Amino acid sequence: MGSSEWEELLERRLALLPGSRDPGGGPLLVVPLSPDPANHDLGGISATLKYLKTIPSSSCRDRGWVVVVDARNCPYRLVKPTVSTVRAALGNIRYLFIVRPEGFWEKQRVDCRKSQVDSQPIYISSTKLFRYLEVTQLPDSLGGTLKYNHESWIRRRKVIKNKNNN
Repeated sequence: MGSSEWEELLERRLALLPGSRDPGGGPLLVVPLSPDPANHDLGGISATLKYLKTIPSSSCRDRGWVVVVDARNCPYRLVKPTVSTVRAALGNIRYLFIVRPEGFWEKQRVDCRKSQVDSQPIYISSTKLFRYLEVTQLPDSLGGTLKYNHESWIRRRKVIKNKNNN
């Protein structure tokens, strides 16, 4: 993938790699879903995830990905195809969280218990993510204290990529 291609994908914010880890050392990936179904691009999400999964070290990846699909503002029907895309693109997923708005729980009947099968989605509110992840490791967009600026991250990534290419 050329430099301009991955930059364009990253600028769309289809998936984010804020540099966080879970308590077991697995890398955290965030997939913020758009409220507009017309902007939902499974191919773009897949390509972005395939690029992002090359960034952490293999020892870190071997611990299993922790994926947070932020579905608080999107139509619920977009969640299932997104989960399938995430699974296909990443592979070794330890936790797969689907963050829903607080009011969602009053309207839906979803089995929210932790699944015993690896990478089965755990439907959760953002406030309950703290049971699994430290507040310092969650981006502020998910209620954590990690200050994450996506544009700065892309600029730093370009510098690293240019140094590695020289």
